[in-house]
Order: sequence, then C-alpha cells, then structure tokens
Amino acid sequence: MTKQDVQFSKLVVFINSAVPLTLLLWDWSQHQLGANPLEYVTHTTGTLTLLFLCLSLAVTPLRKALGLPWLIQWRRMLGLFAFFYGCLHLLAYTWFDKFFAFGAIVHVDHKTGARQRYELPAGDAASEPVFVPRSADAAEGDGWLLLTAYRAAEHRSDLLVLDAGDVARGPVATVQLSHRVPFGFHGNWRQAA
Repeated sequence: MTKQDVQFSKLVVFINSAVPLTLLLWDWSQHQLGANPLEYVTHTTGTLTLLFLCLSLAVTPLRKALGLPWLIQWRRMLGLFAFFYGCLHLLAYTWFDKFFAFGAIVHVDHKTGARQRYELPAGDAASEPVFVPRSADAAEGDGWLLLTAYRAAEHRSDLLVLDAGDVARGPVATVQLSHRVPFGFHGNWRQAA
C-alpha cells in the first residue's frame, strides 16, 4: 500500500470517527436527544469510548492475523478518539449531572426545570446516586436515591438514603461505615429475585 493510500485510509477513519460527534451535536441543536438528554449524551459518549477503545486494541491482532502491517497506522488515531469520547463522557457527567459540584446531589425536573440540591459538608464528596423505585408499580421518580458519601475529615464513607422527590431535605437514613468506599463512575441496583 502506498503512502497516499495509507493517508487516504486515515482520512476516511478520521471522518467516520467524527461522524458520531457531528450527529450528537445535530441532535442537540434540533432538540432530538429524547426525554432524558443527560442519559442519552452520557450513554452515547460512554458507548463510543468503549467502541473506539476496542477498535484501537483490535488493530495489532488484526494486523498480525491478516498480514497487513499498514493497519498499525490507524491504532493511534483510534486510541485518540477513544480518549476524546472518554473525555466528553466525563465532561457530560460532571457538567450536566454533577454541575461540577462533587459535594452535592442535584435533582432536576426536566418538565419544569426546577432544581433541588442537597449539599454535603465541606470537604465531603458524593458518589453517583442509584435510583431505587419505592415499589414495582411506583410512579416515575417515586423512590429513593442511594449513594455513598466520602467523609474526608474521618477518612471513611457513609451510605445515604434520600427521598428522590425531596432531595433538598437531605438523608432520610444514614448507614455509618467504618471504612472508605472507593468511588466508581457508575452505580447499579438489582431488584431482589
């Protein structure tokens, strides 16, 4: 493969890698991000991060298996796009979900635009809350938020339970833990079987 062919293939990969961002920006400008734009943007950028990471990691085995040494030219670009979409994912989460406030929990009503905020004490930080419905037939938003709060002064964590409909009131229950729970980007809830 000639140098011009490799450059052209890299241009094609670059353009195709930028298409998802272009479509995301187009959907945003046309107000087509769905009922929960935050979830749509964070899931889309997170999926793109994983996709480009897998593609960049697949280059070397494909290059060796197919005997196409010029494929290595794509690995760096694919890795940079994985990093780019990962940064967008983190930015979307910290900006839209956390409002750059890691010591606060904010509830946004997307219908009215109203916001409720619960502030943790200075120096403390909250994990991503997990929503747990009050019952199997509960209305949307009727339930509890579970999260861990890192208590910096004591170097330990607490499990906080907040009423999802009244976040500003603060925790309705606190489970004091004797140790620190490390932060993760995402929380999970599994209904009992």
